[in-house]
Amino acid sequence: MAQAAKRMKADIAEKKARKAAIALEKQQELEQSALMPVDVDPPRVPTPDVVDPTAHLELPSTRSGRRRKFPAHYVDFVPSCAAPACILPPRPPTPPRPPTPTPEPSPPPPEIDEGSFGDAAADELEVSETEVNDFGVYRVYSTAPTHDPEQYTSLDDLCDAKTLSRAPTSAASRRWWAGFGASVLDSVNDNIVAPFINVSVFRLMHWFYGSNTKSLADLDRLVNDVILADDFNRDDFRVFSAQRELRRLDNVAEGTQLDAKDGWLKASVKLTMSPGGAPLNEGASAELVVDGVFYREVLEVTKGAWRDITGLQLHQTPFQQHWQDPNDPTAPPVRIYSELYNSDAVLEEHERVRMRSQELGCQLEACVAVISLWSDATHLTSFSNASLWPIYLYFGNLSKYVRAKPTAFAAHHLAYIPNLPETLTESYQKAFGRPPTPEVLNLLKRDLMQAVWALILEGKFMDAYVNGIVLMCADGVYRRVYPRFFTYSADYPEKALLACIKNLGHYPCPCCYVEKSQIYTLGTKADMRRRRARAREDDSTFSRLFLEHGFNFYTMFVPDLLHEFELGVWKNTFIHLLRLLCARGGDTIQMLNARFRQIPTFGRGTIRRFGTNVADLKKIAARDFEDILQCSIPVFEGLFPSPHNEIVLDLLFVMSTWHAYAKLRIHTDQTLTVFESVTTALGKVVRKFAATICQDYKTVELRREISARGRLEARMAAKKVADAPPPADAALEPAHGVEPAQDAITTTVTTATTTATTTAAAPATALATTASTAASTAVTATTATAKKKKTPAKDKQFKVHHTYKFHRLGDYPASIRTFGPSDNYSTQTGELEHRRVKRFYARTNKNDYTQQISQHEQRKRVLNTIDSCLTGQAAGAVPPAAATTDEELPPTIPRDHHHIGESNNIHFNLITWLQEHRGDPAVHKFRARLQDHLLARCEGRIFDGDEHEYTDEERSTIQFANNRLFPHKTMRVNYTTYDMRRDQDTINVDRQRDIMVLAHEDEGQGDPHPYWYARVIGIFHAYIRHRGSRTHAHQALRMEFLWVRWYGRDMTHRSGFSARRLPRIGFLPSDDSNYDAFGFLDPQEVIRAVHLIPAFAHGHTLDLLPLDWVYQYVNMFPDRDMFMRFVGQGIGHTAIRKAIDRMAQETTNALSGSDNVPTANNAHESNIWVDLEDEPNLQMQGTPLIIDEGLDDDALIDLGSDEEEDDPEDECNDIHAVEEDDEEYEGFAPY
Repeated sequence: MAQAAKRMKADIAEKKARKAAIALEKQQELEQSALMPVDVDPPRVPTPDVVDPTAHLELPSTRSGRRRKFPAHYVDFVPSCAAPACILPPRPPTPPRPPTPTPEPSPPPPEIDEGSFGDAAADELEVSETEVNDFGVYRVYSTAPTHDPEQYTSLDDLCDAKTLSRAPTSAASRRWWAGFGASVLDSVNDNIVAPFINVSVFRLMHWFYGSNTKSLADLDRLVNDVILADDFNRDDFRVFSAQRELRRLDNVAEGTQLDAKDGWLKASVKLTMSPGGAPLNEGASAELVVDGVFYREVLEVTKGAWRDITGLQLHQTPFQQHWQDPNDPTAPPVRIYSELYNSDAVLEEHERVRMRSQELGCQLEACVAVISLWSDATHLTSFSNASLWPIYLYFGNLSKYVRAKPTAFAAHHLAYIPNLPETLTESYQKAFGRPPTPEVLNLLKRDLMQAVWALILEGKFMDAYVNGIVLMCADGVYRRVYPRFFTYSADYPEKALLACIKNLGHYPCPCCYVEKSQIYTLGTKADMRRRRARAREDDSTFSRLFLEHGFNFYTMFVPDLLHEFELGVWKNTFIHLLRLLCARGGDTIQMLNARFRQIPTFGRGTIRRFGTNVADLKKIAARDFEDILQCSIPVFEGLFPSPHNEIVLDLLFVMSTWHAYAKLRIHTDQTLTVFESVTTALGKVVRKFAATICQDYKTVELRREISARGRLEARMAAKKVADAPPPADAALEPAHGVEPAQDAITTTVTTATTTATTTAAAPATALATTASTAASTAVTATTATAKKKKTPAKDKQFKVHHTYKFHRLGDYPASIRTFGPSDNYSTQTGELEHRRVKRFYARTNKNDYTQQISQHEQRKRVLNTIDSCLTGQAAGAVPPAAATTDEELPPTIPRDHHHIGESNNIHFNLITWLQEHRGDPAVHKFRARLQDHLLARCEGRIFDGDEHEYTDEERSTIQFANNRLFPHKTMRVNYTTYDMRRDQDTINVDRQRDIMVLAHEDEGQGDPHPYWYARVIGIFHAYIRHRGSRTHAHQALRMEFLWVRWYGRDMTHRSGFSARRLPRIGFLPSDDSNYDAFGFLDPQEVIRAVHLIPAFAHGHTLDLLPLDWVYQYVNMFPDRDMFMRFVGQGIGHTAIRKAIDRMAQETTNALSGSDNVPTANNAHESNIWVDLEDEPNLQMQGTPLIIDEGLDDDALIDLGSDEEEDDPEDECNDIHAVEEDDEEYEGFAPY
């Protein structure tokens, strides 16, 4: 028995040894296996030895000589609140609500004792500073504020992405105005759903007005927001009538949430017609009556906005905003420019109205109603002539992050300007014996605009402008409110009408008297002197009302980035680049289209997929031109020979940099100083582009330009025929019994190819053919002629630097210092509001639609006001999107750095999976590397950039529960933006896969770069058991990790703002000797997604994987936050500020020209930085440059009238500047 037992023990020991040997063999095999996605092609057959173009791509080595595969440690910074703590003085007691106000707007109601409100002067402080917030931002008040809308701001209010969740709260506590006192709550709860009889009817009517065409999303809202609402009662619909409820909306009574006086009025205006070209003598004029002017009074709109519950979001007291770098307390504070209500213009006006209140002896707090205006005509449909000419009013006291969202309903529709009457031609011809000329029509259109504004501003507005008006605001406090105009946003034709100047005349700018011949000097010192010395003074309807009060109307005309740059300077520059490619010949246009098609998308609509034929320019809106600019550098690289290639790349880089600075939502004194230098550089590179490459090629019209010109000439010829007066004998009646004379009527139509002559004999009585028939005949004849013979192309020269839009670029830095960043007054906000009136038009019966649109606007305004009170949500708040499938993630908590799905439904066996992909180069020590990564995290080692290597015994302490890995397709990464808000990127292993992390490079290393880049191959979580001595976890721990493929930076390529080139990277070689090609990464280390564009000029390589690009360019311009991460001046980038301080200083020096860093192409660069004053003999397009400011008008160069402001095909097409997109409609205007 003893021997048998010994033999049994020996057999067991032998079996254990065999098992151990087999396990060790499997472990060694697994360390040679690979982890590959299921859809990846099989391993590539080795190719013959060739020179590796990526041999210089590597991550910097550590001090010990080993390569580094991990980035520096990154800690996400989550703001507690973007607003500084505001110390408010004790609120004065609220007196009883006065009876019906007296008609006089200026003095306070007689029942009110102003002494009961407290002395505003007593609360006045010389200078009061708030506490510094998490970002180092604080405010400076000249007077103590009594109300701060951001006092109750939470992290939820700073979230921009739809997929960020909001904290669940009760209906009462989630009301954003709940902390403003009992008086506010009483005013809200009084008849909250009036004019409706119950809340159930309101919810149904509000849902009905949500959209014109009901979709599945609307059906969901019907169920969730109406039927499932806690206060919904079906018994409320026993006697429901939709018509009756609409009548309730139309007859809003006083005392409800919407004042009945804040409604639409209908009027008519009278214009004076005079014979064109003749002096206006007594009796030599006629009167034209224009009916159908729908408008609202500015004063009533202001009253309604301040009394409404949403008025709690208005900033009553302006302030300066400063930033103190938390990392350097000794550094001087920097001024911040972010909103209209903290701009210099508002601060100065606030001091004026305070002095005015003291003159009036008023002890109430004085505040400014910051009014911003916007107007532009728009087509209401694509297949009819229905149009609308609205004027929108915005209050700059409201934050732009709310005001810019169409869903906030922050745009107050002030007026709908009618078109000139259709009977104008007949009336004019009857009065003066000839049809009106185009000049007369433009004059009448200008007079119509001035007359409508005179109508809007009549009444008691001017008294309120001078003396203010006492209002009880939404917070229950009486204040004296002074309405003031600050900005007027419009395109150039609109500004010409308002400023009463000639469209593209000798002095084309509505703000200054700079001659057209001096426009090209953008950015020079002489140009800046002329802008300041030759500013315009008011001479319009506004001058008759406001000039005596010190207000210059011309100062309202702020720059228009949408039309002046994106649809102006850049669009025409891009078109000329296409002409240059056509002139160069070959397949360059086809290559350009192919390259654009291969550019990947980025973000949620930030960079969208380009069309198949970008060069054709069909159906391209302003945001498409913006995307083209942001991605153009890699596309144009190599399409021109050297040195033209370098000149074009410089031009594109400087234009992209200027555009990024112009669109920043928040500026500082530092960024504005750099912006001014970039504007100077822009003028130089454009002039150099015009003087060099544009002179070396003969450029002609593109095919689309030829077609557009033909259509334009056909319309003009048809109009000329239609407006031509009949012969003198046309009106004579023939004698009885005598045949009328057979007159030959000849119509001549000129096209690009030939002149078509159509002759028809007709009796004298048929000479009164209608204008529409003549126009139709002319167009038909022109079209037939164009088909018979090919139209030759005209020569086209580059003249962008001679246009008004180019001149306007020099005003952006000064305008930002005065009124804040450009998004405060962008015309894009008004273009988005056009969608609302188009939706209203779809609800009309198309007869007298202007009146019906005004009616629908008022109904929607009532519903929106009630909804704001009922739901308690801030205006413009976008509810987060919920997950609809297992693959989609639910809304992400803003405080979390990242979000990976919790599902365990999809998994695979690690051992089996690795065996299936054995032989892939990425498998080298895969299991050991994964265990090293996880073990370091389990032990809580402080990450210093160097990899942690463990022994096999230490690695064995990491065990995978059931040998399972759980893959995911999507990961969301939250980040804090440069403007102190919270946003989100989505990483997807199939689409948006590239990420950026902090670099960990040795001090003193040459050409440092703050970031490393990687491509995410897999997103996983696993359940880990750690049996080590340093940890005591007995249960499986869920750990998330990324499997990545590292990029290496091309050390032979100079990049950055000094070199005017994008950073260039490429995949590290994936051979067995390269340990760093693949690796694992903690999701916590990811900063955000990055947009990579293939380096098309360098082609593909087979040394990495099939069809891999040799290089990729890191796009620094896809959005504003990414741009600021490379510039290094973002206030909200607290988490990475230490890592980018050095780059920020170098970038500032390079852009401001304060250093002499050589550029990547310094052979041709030197001329760009030479001012025109230093080269008086420089020639541009054959036109001598005139710099002498003392020359008289006769000595100036006449550039002619062929200025390329816009393409002929784009007349009146600015309504398509912002493409209709539901996602854009719900959120911010796109970058």
